[in-house]
Amino acid sequence: MARPVTSKRELSLVLVLAGVFCAAAIGVVLMSFGGWEYYRTPLATRGYMPAHKFLRPSGIIGLPLGIAGAIAMLSTLPYAARKRWRPLARLGSTPKWLEVHIFFGIVGPVLVTLHTAFKFNGVVAVGYWLMMIVWSSGFVGRYLYVRIPKTIRGVETADVERIRRLFHYWHVFHRPLVYGMLVIVGLHVGLAIYLGYAQLLTLAVR
Repeated sequence: MARPVTSKRELSLVLVLAGVFCAAAIGVVLMSFGGWEYYRTPLATRGYMPAHKFLRPSGIIGLPLGIAGAIAMLSTLPYAARKRWRPLARLGSTPKWLEVHIFFGIVGPVLVTLHTAFKFNGVVAVGYWLMMIVWSSGFVGRYLYVRIPKTIRGVETADVERIRRLFHYWHVFHRPLVYGMLVIVGLHVGLAIYLGYAQLLTLAVR
């Protein structure tokens, strides 16, 4: 009798939990910090709004959202590392690691989007849209993954060869995008930290 490695029910539960978390985060930003009005205001006049000090990318709320989003995105990497590093392979089961990977893979881009305050320009915009492509392709990967059945002993059945091939092509497409996204995010974070320290040093000299 065939069954998937991770049941559709388990992965659907992860999608629901991630959706609830994202909805709660968006609701708090829109309703508690004036995001509904702020995000609809033209960029040129946002600086005059009370919500600007909270929701701009470097604001009291915007910056923690960016940090949380970056941490969430990095939290998706151990799932891939587990396949190549034996010590991690002994910790937990593959389905549980996949659930964590999916959860943070959904939550991260949402938090990063709130961090941007819907202001996209320069190289960061390239990183953002790469992230959104990776995010979208992740749903395709999840769709293919749950359609690779296995027998009770874990041996793949012959009728899934086509899906396995598609899943392989998906990996070929997905991985370079992830690497490119991480490089740009790393540059963005590094530059933000550098400029932050530079600003502090300038203030100290004054």
